Amino acid sequence: MNEYCLSTEFLTEFELTKKEEAKIKILVLFEEKLKQIYSQDLMGQTSPNLVKLACGQFEVEEVNLPSSYNLQDIARSHAGDCDYVVLLYASTALLRQNTLLDAVEYATTKGLDYCKLHHGAIFKTKALIDNKIEYMGEANFLDKEDFYTVFDNKSCERAREILRQRILDNLIKKGVKIYNKNTTYIDFDVTIEPGVEVYPNNTIRGNSTICSGACLLGNNIITNSIIGKNSKVVFSFISNAKVADNSSVGPFVKVVDKEKK
Repeated sequence: MNEYCLSTEFLTEFELTKKEEAKIKILVLFEEKLKQIYSQDLMGQTSPNLVKLACGQFEVEEVNLPSSYNLQDIARSHAGDCDYVVLLYASTALLRQNTLLDAVEYATTKGLDYCKLHHGAIFKTKALIDNKIEYMGEANFLDKEDFYTVFDNKSCERAREILRQRILDNLIKKGVKIYNKNTTYIDFDVTIEPGVEVYPNNTIRGNSTICSGACLLGNNIITNSIIGKNSKVVFSFISNAKVADNSSVGPFVKVVDKEKK
């Protein structure tokens, strides 16, 4: 069998071009009827903030929706100079970045003029300007849970529980030992390093950091605090404070920085 190899000289005769990435803009849509729901606490975040976090590095614009509207008109009026405009609702608190990236890749790779999401849509800007939507598709392969909508207290409670489980599962994958998921509550912005042990009945909130080797025994409430390396904390309330490395705190101890209270 003959083997063929393109020489460097031959390769230079061709101009190899890389397909430019499409410029994406995301519109986060706010509905007036859900104004109170948007402020609900969901494991230390609000629904709109969670949606914006899922958008990653994409350009994001917030849009307040009128009482009656057309998605195509909204997209057209806010598209700007982007190639594609993505419409997401501020109420889809469970949206994850990977899901959004999959949706964008699907729409752009197929060159769709319109891509229907479980709750939202993607439009090609040129199709909007030309007012000619021809190539349409539906990203029905995406996880429906990511487009779950919070609209009342009950739906917020369900979203809160799903987020709680996701947070715990991610921490376990990273090497954090959690002995009872049912009684452990950890906010979205909490940082817990690998090697930490978390026993039952622990609540960790705000911008807290639990350093490697730390052991949180039962019944602690920790808020906006740092627990140092190889420290042990049991049955304590710690707020806006720092526990030094290799320390032992509790039981029945309250540590609060009064200046930050």
